[in-house]
Amino acid sequence: MITARGSFRRLTLGEITLSRSTLIMMMLLSGCMLEKQRFYTADITLRGNDLCFSLPQTDPTQSGRVSLVSIAIEHRLGSQTHELWRRTILPPKPVETITPGQCIPYSFKAFESNVPYTVAISTVDPQDADSKRFWQRSFSLKISDGQISQVIASAK
Repeated sequence: MITARGSFRRLTLGEITLSRSTLIMMMLLSGCMLEKQRFYTADITLRGNDLCFSLPQTDPTQSGRVSLVSIAIEHRLGSQTHELWRRTILPPKPVETITPGQCIPYSFKAFESNVPYTVAISTVDPQDADSKRFWQRSFSLKISDGQISQVIASAK
């Protein structure tokens, strides 16, 4: 280390440790990029007697619209999941764009009361090919007389 008079002196152990930790912090802060969050919580609501799976209204997309890649409904048994239904939109099929809050169409109707399910949705922003996001939410239903009376969704 250079002193006020311009000569060199040895650093003490405490100064070396501080210098190393400062250097490591500088390298971490300046050279490492954090990965974007890719897993998000889907919204599940009841509209009439149908479930509505959607992206939250607060979803910050660049264009306000995203392309739907897939939607799946899974049944959970303990730590295992079993896919019950899936719809995937890949070329050459036309792109299906959705907006936050818009119900995503699905055709699975064999829901049972008090059974744990998960909905899994994959999207990509048409303006950013690296923006693939995965949305999911666990839920169960209360069904009486063939009508869904309540959606019990996991916490966000």
